[in-house]
Amino acid sequence: MSIRYAEIIESGRVGEVYRVRLATDIGPKPGQFISVLLPSRSEVPLSVGGSGDGVLELYIESERLYKALTQGKSYVLVKGPLGRPLEIDDEYRYVFVAYRNWIYDLKYLIEEARKRNATAEVKLVEDESSYARALEEISREHDSRIVASVPRDWVARLPKRSLVYVRWVKMNCMLGVCGVCSLGRILPCIDGPFIEAGMVEGSRP
Repeated sequence: MSIRYAEIIESGRVGEVYRVRLATDIGPKPGQFISVLLPSRSEVPLSVGGSGDGVLELYIESERLYKALTQGKSYVLVKGPLGRPLEIDDEYRYVFVAYRNWIYDLKYLIEEARKRNATAEVKLVEDESSYARALEEISREHDSRIVASVPRDWVARLPKRSLVYVRWVKMNCMLGVCGVCSLGRILPCIDGPFIEAGMVEGSRP
């Protein structure tokens, strides 16, 4: 893990979110995340949309955060890589389930699965009924590994071995020291940010 300045080489709106590309040798692996250090907001954790060839790709929903990160700036201070990387096994059939724009939380993993020629299916859900239908369809297939980014109160419906991106967990130090992100005995900033659904379900909201 390191902290260093990264040059903003591209930024702009993509659909309903903002994309920022940074030139940096901080190279998170699929499943890891980074944080940006902003004087006005302290430290903000962000999922990684892609990384390779010295370029880090971020997707941001908040216009306010996007402007704080890019407006009038050529560089941003980045800390990372953070969290535990995930190994994609091409023997699995992966199903990536995302609520609306949260698909960007899974983008790097989806690309890695396809790069490794693993079977990868993507299901976008808009509401609880479409989520229920998606899970019913998945249940008909055997040996599927679900990787999801969905609201916390939807997690209980997932098979317990599914992996969930815990984007709704508050993080502070990113180093496992403060305990703010604690899910029982799990610290997502160290052990995550992808956590087995059964462990999330068994922790307090």
